[in-house]
Order: sequence, then structure tokens, then C-alpha cells
Amino acid sequence: RATATTICNAHAGRVACVPANAPGNYAQRMRDAGKTQGVAKAAIAAVKTVDIAALEPVAYLSALSAVLYYFCLTINAVMMFAGEITPKHKNWGVRVFGNMTEQWPMFLSALWTHAIFVSPVTAVQAGYVWLAMRALYPFVRLFTNENEPATMATTMPQYFVNVYLVFAVVMKIGFGATFNPFLSPIVYMVLCGTSMMVVHPIAKMFLK
Repeated sequence: RATATTICNAHAGRVACVPANAPGNYAQRMRDAGKTQGVAKAAIAAVKTVDIAALEPVAYLSALSAVLYYFCLTINAVMMFAGEITPKHKNWGVRVFGNMTEQWPMFLSALWTHAIFVSPVTAVQAGYVWLAMRALYPFVRLFTNENEPATMATTMPQYFVNVYLVFAVVMKIGFGATFNPFLSPIVYMVLCGTSMMVVHPIAKMFLK
């Protein structure tokens, strides 16, 4: 039906409306209203299918990662009370917390998005790999520098986990397909290569 200000599409007890002065003809506006209604119904259906109990392991893993976050934070925060320390010691404390802050926000958003829209089971499985590598980092960095193989062996798997969690969501929602976790290193390297060979050369043109 149409009113002076809106055009509505009623179906199965639900009504979707669009402004009457929206671009396009009447039929197009009604089709757009139907699409809006369909998207809303799909979103409601997705929410209804979320099993809260199945998300408890995800919540527990998130809490463990928060504990680890504050552990890394305190390593950095209390250095001023540790007495005289070497520059190497100071760099260790700064990087332990700095690397955590680089990784943690992405991990949390990827973990929960994956758990809700793909699978809480695979989210937790991948998440514990991330957590284990994250917990190793402060101790590995005691004996290595930033880009040495042992350090990279703890940090790179974390990037791969995040890539897997995120791209699994992109592939499922965007394309209705699955994402093989073993492709994560390749995708990450493609992203790095794009930044190195495309983004930075363009940046050099403007940042002289």
C-alpha cells in the first residue's frame, strides 16, 4: 500500500516500508522494500539460531586472553619500579605489551565473529593455538630479538589464526563457501606482498 510519505510491502505479518520520494518507480520501490524485509528476516533468523551454551567456551577463551593481556600490561607497567635495567630489558618489556596490543583486538573480533557466523568449535580450536603462541611470546623474547626465527615462530601463527578466523567468515557470508585454514599463510603473504609492492610505492610518491 502507499501513503503520502511511505510505500510499504506487507508479507507474512511483517511490513517493510520505504520513503515515497525515493528514487525509482513504484514497482522498484516495492521490490527494494521486499529486499529490506528479507534481509531483516535473515538477520533475525541468524540471531535465533545462536546457541548461547555453545558460546561458553568462546567466552572462557576470551577471559583467558584478557588475563594474559593484563599479565603483559603489568610487565610493561612495573618496569619503572624494577630498579636499574638495561636497554635490552626495557625493550623486552615494551615489546611484550606492544605485541600483545597489536594482536589482541583483532583476535577478539575475529574469534567472536567466527564463533557466531561459522562455528564456535573451530573458533575455540583456532583460538587456543593463538593463546598458546601468545603465552610463549614473553619467554621466547627473553632469548631472541624481534625478527629472529624463534620469535617469528611464535608471532606468525597468531597472524595465521586471525586470518583464518576472519576469512572463514568472509567466505561463508559473502560467497557461501568454506575457507581452508591451511590457506591462511598464503593469504597473509599476499596481503604483505600487496603492501610491499603496491601500497608502499604509491606512498613514496606522496610522502617525499
